[in-house]
Amino acid sequence: MPPLQADGRDRISQPIPVLQSEIGWFRPVCTPAGLARLDWQEAAFTEDLPDLNADVSRETLSQLAAYLAGRRRNFSLPLDFSALSTVARRWLDCLAAIPYGQVISYADLAESWGNRRAARPAGQACRRNPLPVILPCHRVVSSSGGLTQYSGGSDRGALDPANLQRKAWLQELEARHKTEA
Repeated sequence: MPPLQADGRDRISQPIPVLQSEIGWFRPVCTPAGLARLDWQEAAFTEDLPDLNADVSRETLSQLAAYLAGRRRNFSLPLDFSALSTVARRWLDCLAAIPYGQVISYADLAESWGNRRAARPAGQACRRNPLPVILPCHRVVSSSGGLTQYSGGSDRGALDPANLQRKAWLQELEARHKTEA
């Protein structure tokens, strides 16, 4: 029997809430332990998924909306990386450590992981990031400073111009609000 909410409704039958923004639609996918994935796409989601942690889903969208409005710099959410390898978790910890409004190169990210020459694996870690925006892979750029790749917001590939525009949008947002208290 599925768990029930205080009002007796079947908690699992409730769909995950979504956030529509200037740069696409977001949907937090949670486990009972915390946020496991943030889906992000250009159009509205067509299928509903069951919300396994409504409190975390709502808080994720609240914090994300505040971030996208320039009113939040950091996220404070319970994260569930139990399905990820130790190596993947380590890369995500390195991403989480990049300060708001700062950009670093893939080689810099690799160096924070422990091997500056691992720039390609750093790029793969960014591509596989299950929590775009929250774990800021948009703050990682090529060694020349260019926006060469970004997978956030669509499945058309990391070289898609619309994806690169979303990366630039996020960087510009942070640049505008970086000096605000």
